[in-house]
Amino acid sequence: TNEVAPPTYTPYTIVEIQTPGADGDASQHVDEYVETSGVITAATSYSFYMQDGTADYSGIYVYNSPGTAILGDNVTVTGTVFEQYGLTQISGVADVIINSTGNEMPIAIVLTTGSLSESHEGMLVTISGECTAISTNAGSDHWAFKLDDGSGDALVDDQLFSDAENTTTLGTAYD
Repeated sequence: TNEVAPPTYTPYTIVEIQTPGADGDASQHVDEYVETSGVITAATSYSFYMQDGTADYSGIYVYNSPGTAILGDNVTVTGTVFEQYGLTQISGVADVIINSTGNEMPIAIVLTTGSLSESHEGMLVTISGECTAISTNAGSDHWAFKLDDGSGDALVDDQLFSDAENTTTLGTAYD
């Protein structure tokens, strides 16, 4: 019989996957089949975020239902690194294994709005500031509103709170 060997993955930390290559923005592991682990920090019905520590580049988006995994579960994911709209993600997920449950969430890093950057993508962060703009087309803009604490605008997405652009008030301060 002709048996096909299963694809082989390369184990990486989230930081190794997220750290940009020579082009400065995209992962250096795009299109690679990888395995990585972290704690689930946010979830939708079709995706989740996971994080391993609080160092720069330690969070990542996984385009796959979390299944039975919930916030605080440490999981190992096997899939392909992909870039879409500047967002590094793991898609084409072959497996999500729950390693442990009830883990502490990583502590959100407190940042100024102007210091929020690519290195914080997929991570828990805390910013505060005044709402300076509200998107009129959040689906294609890929942001719902902007906050500024005086150090520069930060774009706030509405993926986890889909009505964000409808409940935010221009000129109001948010923490």
